[in-house]
Amino acid sequence: MKYIKYIVILLLIFFSIFLYVGRPEEKLISENISKNEIITIGVANTGAPYLYKSRADEQIGYNVDVLGLLSEKLNINFVLIEGSIEDLMKKLQNQQLDLILGLQYNASETDQVHYSKPFIDNHARIFVKSTTTFINSFEELAGKKVAIYKSDPSLSYVTGLKNIRIFKTESTEDAATMLKYGTVDAWIGNERESVLLLQNPNYSSSIKLVGEGIETFPSAIAAHRDNNVLIELINKGIEEISNSDELNAIETKWFGEIFITDNSGLKNSLYVALIVSVSLTIIITVIFRINHILKQEVDKRTKEIAFQKKLSVDMLQSLSDAVITIDGKKNILFVNEKVHELFPKQDIESCIGKKIEESILLSIISLEDIEKCIYNQETISNIEKRTKTNETKIFEYSINPIELSLSSGETINGATIVLRDQTEETIMKERMMSIDKLQSIGRMTADVAHELRNPLTSISTYIKILPQKYDNESFRDIMIQDLTSEIDRINVIVNNLLNQSKAKSPEREHFSLSKEISSILRLTKMQTQNEDITYVQQVDNRLLIEFDKNQFTQVCVNILYNAIEKLRVESGGQVRIVGKYHQNKIILSFEDSGSIIPTSDLESIFEPFYTTKDDGNGLGLSIVYELVSKNNGSVRAYNSELNKAVFELTLNGALIYD
Repeated sequence: MKYIKYIVILLLIFFSIFLYVGRPEEKLISENISKNEIITIGVANTGAPYLYKSRADEQIGYNVDVLGLLSEKLNINFVLIEGSIEDLMKKLQNQQLDLILGLQYNASETDQVHYSKPFIDNHARIFVKSTTTFINSFEELAGKKVAIYKSDPSLSYVTGLKNIRIFKTESTEDAATMLKYGTVDAWIGNERESVLLLQNPNYSSSIKLVGEGIETFPSAIAAHRDNNVLIELINKGIEEISNSDELNAIETKWFGEIFITDNSGLKNSLYVALIVSVSLTIIITVIFRINHILKQEVDKRTKEIAFQKKLSVDMLQSLSDAVITIDGKKNILFVNEKVHELFPKQDIESCIGKKIEESILLSIISLEDIEKCIYNQETISNIEKRTKTNETKIFEYSINPIELSLSSGETINGATIVLRDQTEETIMKERMMSIDKLQSIGRMTADVAHELRNPLTSISTYIKILPQKYDNESFRDIMIQDLTSEIDRINVIVNNLLNQSKAKSPEREHFSLSKEISSILRLTKMQTQNEDITYVQQVDNRLLIEFDKNQFTQVCVNILYNAIEKLRVESGGQVRIVGKYHQNKIILSFEDSGSIIPTSDLESIFEPFYTTKDDGNGLGLSIVYELVSKNNGSVRAYNSELNKAVFELTLNGALIYD
């Protein structure tokens, strides 16, 4: 019996060894992974309650506890590697890392990573200020500003919402703070950590949770796309801990209540007091520093503004024209030194702050012009005003609308008046115009004397032979007809001369452009009949111009004389006069075949006393400009495409149809 007993025991031992040896060892993963192997797993440093450091500098949090549970179930040691999602993904692709914990499902990354089964369900929730009543669902976020933590699992869902402005923050608490202070209209966060943050008294009284949550992509553990074996192991561990009491306990610990520290209340109070003191010190230091920087910047800007103001005033004071600034109520705000020079006997300075109507300035400047500028924003330019006291004074003023800035930041309409004493310049111009007119008359007198010789010769001839042929009736008829014609011709010549001597004040009338040009050319041709200068007249005979007739003759004579002098030097040429109707204006051009006008002379050619001739006075073309302007026309000089000098007048007038 005794031997049988020993034999049975040996058989049982042998059988047990056989079963153990005959069965392959149960591997948790595969032949490539053994028990207690070290696996590196990346965890995003998202802070509490997922992963953060305790005061003892230990890594604690929900992720740490979950990894501990998995490690226990799978007999694997995990080494945590902290970092951003971007850095962890790079390490995973370079196989410097085995796994990443808490990576949200993303379809665009399935060709790079292999996801495990989900172990955290994510729900996006809306948080608004306690006083907000107009947001209760995701649809009502349209057109609103929304804050969200940049690594929140809800971000992928929120990014897909239309017509909202998203503000990504560095932490969930930053998003809550933006909502608290009204920077955004709502805060969207993952339900777990956001509800936990809402238990903080700093936010619980001012922020509330609204609407239903939206389930977003869950979070899982990810491995390199080729590491299927490791993911199979992780999936097995997730299945084992899912819905387990241990996992529920971890979730309750970190999400069901505010995490508890192991310090006593007094110690916590001391820590809080220390943190508050340090924070206040830092804040006060920062405030003083900011205040110092702001003060320096304010002083700098104040000096710059003062400099710019002084520079502006100095520039206005240095102007040769008088400058007056008034506001929308016609109160005088500023006058420069030139105003005092124009009115030395008046206390102009005392007028500042008073109505312009109460100053001597209104004797020169029209109140109607001032009101047009202020109320209608019209620009008033180059208005001449003559005053007579002991002596005649001639002023010219312009008024320009401006916007004046008030200390409140508002702007009001105002005006700047520029006043100039034109007495000497105007008198000099008038004298020079008179001199020029006398010179023109002198030139024309010689021409008239020459032209009168022809009709007088005809009359003299008829008178001499009249006694011999007095009885010849046919002769008498021809004589009377010819003498009448010659006398009319003399009358025209004399009238042309008289017209040149009349006063220059514009007395505009309508007359035929073609006839007047023909009349002017008759005298001009006499002056150059022995020279190689020809004239071509291409003026539409249907044109009527509105101009002072005497002044028009003076304008044409000055332009023609200018061309004739040039052609004489160049041994002859042609002058072509063209008149046409264009865009409700009459365009009259004088073109000569001589040399072109130098580009350097074009800008100054109409300025008084500007001349390129040795014996010229520089008044002829300036008088042309003056007279044309006074008759509401314009004149310009240019070189044509055919390299010919052209003087072009744009005049008021009409086209008369037969």
